[in-house]
Amino acid sequence: MHWRSLAIRIALPVSWRLFHNRRADTLQRFAVTEADSAWHFLYALSHVDQPAIRARLFNNALEEMHHSGLFERAARDAAETLIHLPTAERTVIYDAQKGLQHFYAFVYVGEKDVYDQFDAYARAIDTESVSAIFSNLKQDEAGHMQFAEQRLAALDLNRSTVLRQVRAIRRWRLLEAWGRGLRQASDLIMTLLLSAIYFSLGALGRASYGQAQEAARLARVAGDLRR
Repeated sequence: MHWRSLAIRIALPVSWRLFHNRRADTLQRFAVTEADSAWHFLYALSHVDQPAIRARLFNNALEEMHHSGLFERAARDAAETLIHLPTAERTVIYDAQKGLQHFYAFVYVGEKDVYDQFDAYARAIDTESVSAIFSNLKQDEAGHMQFAEQRLAALDLNRSTVLRQVRAIRRWRLLEAWGRGLRQASDLIMTLLLSAIYFSLGALGRASYGQAQEAARLARVAGDLRR
């Protein structure tokens, strides 16, 4: 999703400067997302028999929880007010009817998107310590993506079947991203409108107050002259 990476690199610095706690809220959202990813790996683990694959899925879950902890600490450090804690809207990725191939295909697409997103955030963020988190963690995501690709190859599936699944998942994620982006854009527009109204009313109030003070001063001067 190159358009999304470009949008992040353009909009993120502006958004974080305009809205004081947006940085902390964004990092906290990443913390929740990474913890949710760990849950999906553990859920899939319970449906796998091979010890080596179970160990790798468990290791992936541990890495995701480590990522979550790093983001949560960064969010606390950046917070200027109370942090909004988002609720993970969980849709179970592993489906027993679709099998592990669908799960691995979903992981492959998802981790590729996350890798690109982390890269965009690392380039867009001006705070070196926070930028380094994204830059370092994207290597773990690349490892998860490689694991999913290897497992798909090991299943010895028809290549066209795998490609169809990957394309279908990408379309679904694209539509989901568009919907989320539209919701965020509408929230941003509403915030900007309310801010504009607030500052306009404030300016009008200051102007009215200034006029009232000037009128009072002129009335005092006129009164002094009559004496």
